[in-house]
Amino acid sequence: MQQMRKEEINNSLQVSDLISDYLVAQLTEQRLQLLLAWIEEDQENRNVFERICDEKNLNAANLSFKVYNSDLALQKVKNELRRTNTISPVRKLQKWVAGVAAIIALIGFAVYFFKTPANLKKDQVITTLSAREIKPGKNVAILSFADGKKIRLSDVQSGLVMDASQVKYNDGSPVSALNGTKLLTITTPRGGTYQVRLSDGTRVWLNAASSLTYLPALMVNGERRVKLLGEAYFEVTKDKAHPFVVESAGQQVTVLGTHFNINSYQDEQDTKTTLVEGSIKVNGVFLKPSQQSVMTGHTNRLEVKEVDPSLAVAWKDGKFRCRREKLESLLRKVGRWYDVDIVYENEAAKQQTFSGTLSKADNFEKVLKRIALTGEANFKVEGRSVIVTR
Repeated sequence: MQQMRKEEINNSLQVSDLISDYLVAQLTEQRLQLLLAWIEEDQENRNVFERICDEKNLNAANLSFKVYNSDLALQKVKNELRRTNTISPVRKLQKWVAGVAAIIALIGFAVYFFKTPANLKKDQVITTLSAREIKPGKNVAILSFADGKKIRLSDVQSGLVMDASQVKYNDGSPVSALNGTKLLTITTPRGGTYQVRLSDGTRVWLNAASSLTYLPALMVNGERRVKLLGEAYFEVTKDKAHPFVVESAGQQVTVLGTHFNINSYQDEQDTKTTLVEGSIKVNGVFLKPSQQSVMTGHTNRLEVKEVDPSLAVAWKDGKFRCRREKLESLLRKVGRWYDVDIVYENEAAKQQTFSGTLSKADNFEKVLKRIALTGEANFKVEGRSVIVTR
């Protein structure tokens, strides 16, 4: 099939090719990008695609796919969609949506569904009842004081508001009095997230398995200083007289007022700092918006590259967004959010790539099935462990 340009993706015949190949796990990464672009372009496109791939139609949990006569099937799909091109533009989309069941039936010529749980295809996930009960993370954190006191923060609240003398929830209800000269640490477990508004007005979103340590008054030798382990997104209040400094995993980020994300988990090889707006300095190197510094742990060498910052900060908005991201990297994020352990049966599975958007609000089983639909890996869930094979 000749190469397609992105602007041609709306052509219904090309879309039928992409969806048909997708269902039989024959979609290349390049063509997967085209399909994803079409899906994300319009909500109706997403609805059509999800209806075609709906588990109720595909019985994905218990059925395998077997290619029968793909050439004949594709021709039938194209013929059906070519007929819809003669319909007026106003009714064309309605016809497409209404014809989903017919399209599924036509694709059925290419794909035979049959109940054989032992004959698994790459788009399947073997789960147990406990897997279906694994819920997404939520607002969970612990506030620790220098004297050893700990407060488990409310999961019905979403954040804290600090000043030099007290801490309260963002609805105004009190949490504790503070000593402005003693360190505080707010820690999120795996499966937890929390927001903090510091005494200078700076807002911090903590991702799962992360911690932020600081003095309530923030000031250390004329600088506002915090220490981060894990991942956080910062919206720093401007104060030219008092730079804001974040220490994390062998690096120091200095800002006056800006928005940026730092990923510095200990189980990640690199520490990544992504600038959304403003300007920051990472170990003396200035970053511009849409740039990311990458510091490799074993060399401490800093590299700066152009990126799409929305990919780095999507977690804050309740999403996993990936663009040709290695499966190993994606599943580390998923594992932290759902508090599950990832085990690989072979190294090849780690190197597969994934592109797309997943909702962090979905249950764990649904997320795995969405990933598995790319055909790049199989998953078997045992308790809170996920075994990954290719």
